[in-house]
Amino acid sequence: MSYTISDLKVDMEGMLNGTNLDQVTGVDALINRAARKFMLDCDSQGTKRIAQITTPIFSQVYEYPLPSDLKGNCIIDLRPQVNQSPNNKFAQEYVREFELYKKRARNAFNIKFNNGLKTLRLQSQIPPDATVISQENDLTGWSGSTDTSNIQLNNLNYVAGGSSIQFDDNGTSGSAYLENSTLISVDISSMSVYGSFFQYVFIPNNLQNDVTSVNIRVGSSASDYVTMSVTAQQDGTAFQNGWNLLRFDIPSMTSVGSPDFTQITYARITINTTVAVPFEGILFNSLTVQLGVLLEMEYYSAFMFSTSLGVWMERVSSDNDIINLDMEAQNIFLSMCTELASQQISGSVPNFNVGYFEGQYQKDLDRYKQKYPSELIVPMNPWYRFPNKTTGRRRIFTSG
Repeated sequence: MSYTISDLKVDMEGMLNGTNLDQVTGVDALINRAARKFMLDCDSQGTKRIAQITTPIFSQVYEYPLPSDLKGNCIIDLRPQVNQSPNNKFAQEYVREFELYKKRARNAFNIKFNNGLKTLRLQSQIPPDATVISQENDLTGWSGSTDTSNIQLNNLNYVAGGSSIQFDDNGTSGSAYLENSTLISVDISSMSVYGSFFQYVFIPNNLQNDVTSVNIRVGSSASDYVTMSVTAQQDGTAFQNGWNLLRFDIPSMTSVGSPDFTQITYARITINTTVAVPFEGILFNSLTVQLGVLLEMEYYSAFMFSTSLGVWMERVSSDNDIINLDMEAQNIFLSMCTELASQQISGSVPNFNVGYFEGQYQKDLDRYKQKYPSELIVPMNPWYRFPNKTTGRRRIFTSG
């Protein structure tokens, strides 16, 4: 049976020796404060959720969206929806370790916090390797639109292949592109239904807000291709100054003519900008295609409440809202709420027993955590390595 905010308030009045909650200023705000305190102290069984990561996982693609209600870094498990095995076990790492070793063959993840946004950084051995359409590190066959000028190689700033293609946008029409109809033929027929194209685009000089979209065309000729525009990076975040990884899902692309996926020889990448905004030093690099793998995530939610219709939320909005706690945790949360309420009441009622509720909360919390320890994957750091006498490789010990 659901435990509602109304039930909680009735129980609070009973524990406060029949004191009416009218003596408590902002009861709902108090409940929200208690929820934040309780969530900090405990990973409750009732807040566990399982959700599919909204995009497939791809080889050498490291940024993905997270559920909006993920509590901190409290991921319990990442796993394929099918064909699970011990080899698919994921470890959580701190930022520096993940960045240093993300290109190794392993399963690891890190929760990235940046400008108030939280995303999943993940390296997985599970997806198959990408197929390269063009590394975009050779000028052969590449030409541009009338807005495009100064096409050259940049062997200093690149993602893959030793160099990238650089050009300027004169800003007269609001779009500039590079295209090539003489690419080495690639057969991508096995990925033509559920595959995704990936393209790296470098946006220079803090002009990311002037880029409205990026469009690609990929096909067997300039009249036979699939096309699509995107307005954000592949992890759902806005364009940024620097390298942006863009994803174009083939099922969502528009087909023009009759593209032959067994002979991909044509590509065009267009950057669309605010009219009359010139760009200098745009870079394109590494156009690939690959199939992803679907993963599901089990995690602790930061949303302790839900509506009567089952919509999970962070804050109380109605007395009919449901508290997303298992039965054993409900009384612990009740003690927390009563403790905060008694702190207010004690100001007007001398000798009110605040300490009792505080002690009861801590006692019940300790028992609960002993019975149900947190299952989150604790971040680990390597702290010592020594070489193997046979292989010369170093074994890694970790600590939380």
